[in-house]
Amino acid sequence: MKNLEWVNELATLPEIVGVTSSCSPAEDSPVIGIYYNEPIDKELITEKIPLVLQGKTFFKELSKCDKSKTSELAYAEILYEKDKGHLLKLLYLQEAASSMEAAKEAAIRNDVHFVLSCFTKTVNSWNHIIYHLNNQRLENQEGAAKKAARMKIKPDHYLVRIEQAYVYFASHNPTLGLDEFKRIHDEITQIVIDNH
Repeated sequence: MKNLEWVNELATLPEIVGVTSSCSPAEDSPVIGIYYNEPIDKELITEKIPLVLQGKTFFKELSKCDKSKTSELAYAEILYEKDKGHLLKLLYLQEAASSMEAAKEAAIRNDVHFVLSCFTKTVNSWNHIIYHLNNQRLENQEGAAKKAARMKIKPDHYLVRIEQAYVYFASHNPTLGLDEFKRIHDEITQIVIDNH
């Protein structure tokens, strides 16, 4: 959507301190970031979103204290995309990457259990993406990676690579684990772009 006047209108709300705009990995799905003072009326914000985008919009609240910012302001992202399925895949890509950012910090502290927990969240997000790409519904995560590995659209040797990353993390070798994460994540990102 080229006309982002509604974003400018959002910026005029008294609760909104700042608005940023960026693109998703596929560079066709805007992400609108808002910094705000709490409390905020999500319904009021939703009303500012054009009708054609309502129902195709995600309001995703992020942690209040963003370590990359010195501000204590709350932050949320509004993501929208004409194709809701594509947006879901992009949202899961973002969640996978966010989990592994937390894992990197935990690896520095040598917190293996937290690193493994983060990687599990990442794999769950990847599974959702692969199921979406193959027009399958993911009911629960039990056995999901094994089933995803047998699907047509997926990274090469998906399950073997995931299991290898777990081995790296569990054996206190986070550098190799994070390298494997990056390779799989980059490949899944490219698959999402190629199949949009």
